[in-house]
Amino acid sequence: MKAIVAKVEEDAKEKDKSFNDQPLGVRLKTAKKMGKLDEAVDEVAEILDKAKSASAPNSVLNELGEPRDREAISMMWQFLRETKKDAAQSEHLKLLRGWFVSHKADKDFEDTMAAAKKWEGMGKDRATGWELLQARVYLAVGKSKEAEEIYKSQTTKEAKKAEDFVRLGDFYFAAKRWEDAAAAYAGALKIDPTLAQPTYFRGLALLKSDSVKEGKALVERARLLPLAEEPARQSLVEQLTAAGYADEADAERLMLVRTSPFRSVYSSNASTALGAKAAAKKDYAEAARYFRHMMTNVTLSRSGTFSDPRAYLIVPGRAHQYEALAQIKAGKLDAAAAEAKKLWEYLPEETTVAAELVRALEKADKKEDADKVFDEVYKRLEKSAEEAPKMADAHNRLAWLSARTGRKLKEGVAAAKKATELAPKSAVVYDTLAEVHFQNGEKDEALTAAKKAAELSKAPYYAAQVKRIEAGDKKAELPSR
Repeated sequence: MKAIVAKVEEDAKEKDKSFNDQPLGVRLKTAKKMGKLDEAVDEVAEILDKAKSASAPNSVLNELGEPRDREAISMMWQFLRETKKDAAQSEHLKLLRGWFVSHKADKDFEDTMAAAKKWEGMGKDRATGWELLQARVYLAVGKSKEAEEIYKSQTTKEAKKAEDFVRLGDFYFAAKRWEDAAAAYAGALKIDPTLAQPTYFRGLALLKSDSVKEGKALVERARLLPLAEEPARQSLVEQLTAAGYADEADAERLMLVRTSPFRSVYSSNASTALGAKAAAKKDYAEAARYFRHMMTNVTLSRSGTFSDPRAYLIVPGRAHQYEALAQIKAGKLDAAAAEAKKLWEYLPEETTVAAELVRALEKADKKEDADKVFDEVYKRLEKSAEEAPKMADAHNRLAWLSARTGRKLKEGVAAAKKATELAPKSAVVYDTLAEVHFQNGEKDEALTAAKKAAELSKAPYYAAQVKRIEAGDKKAELPSR
């Protein structure tokens, strides 16, 4: 952060030099993951005041709320900057933090919103859009009545649109006002009965209202409406996910995989999500199938590409990783070893398969084969840690392989300690330290490290790991992540 401040001060001296706020956005994103967003916003606010940039700090604003609120946050920033020119940028940033992060209205909130209603900064042709963005602000601070009035007003205008009724229906659905939601969606369907999302959500609302037969019929109809319309089904996936209907969203993803044409980007994206979920359920053969499907779609496509070039190694690597784990699970260790070799061509430092294969070979009384696999992978990881002595991940991978195989535990403890020194705020490295201590028979040290990991992350896995270590059985399965 000191380096960023110094760079900002340097840039501020050059009046014509544009201000790059991307590092500040990264700072907020990292702080958000660590649960320390408030502290980071204070730091960033101070930097913005020093920068005195005329342009909006979009990278910063994007981290203040949910993705659906980004436009509202951006326009409210513009409104505040234009109508309260004497105020520092830090004041505006903290005000938006209060609304969209803390979800609290400040003492001047009503006056600010009254002024917002009169603002014409978006232009008369976009007045309706500005009204709807104000509704998002009201919802952010828990003033749902005001938001409802805005949404309802759109459905009473002379030029009614289906999207106005859908928006009102979504509002009622989120509030669990099922009958009102069903009625609002019905208004949308009167205008356009071919819309999948209001059909599906009207069905869900009716199911919640005990109109089971009609509700099921609408859901079934909605699932048929987007056939051959991939964007419409993808939109349905996103809306179901946002509403908390994960299984229903996965069913639509599966439909995309099964009905989309070859090389479809929608099919590829659906495969990514379904493959990750299959892996989490330890259905490794299914996970491998999805990743193979994704890779084939992209590599043979003339239009679709991975946005991150690393995916050209990661995706085929994952396909071989999960296929290897599937073969280990099936007891086919020769096939697993063959898949592991292919995996390491793409991801040479992957440790999960290495550890599981070593354990499986030992269990099958194939100690020489187990030794060979362990030594080969351990040497690679050891070399990586030597070449990148300040990379916590390199030391962590080495320690994790040691912990999961029960080999070179003394070296594993040293590597894990090094990782915690390099990344003291990472729950992952403390979890590794806990496991390697545990396997080395150092329960007290293991418990201390496990509790530190649970302190740094509230993910259920870490609390479960504390209980596992307290129980004292080193051979007990790891908790599900």
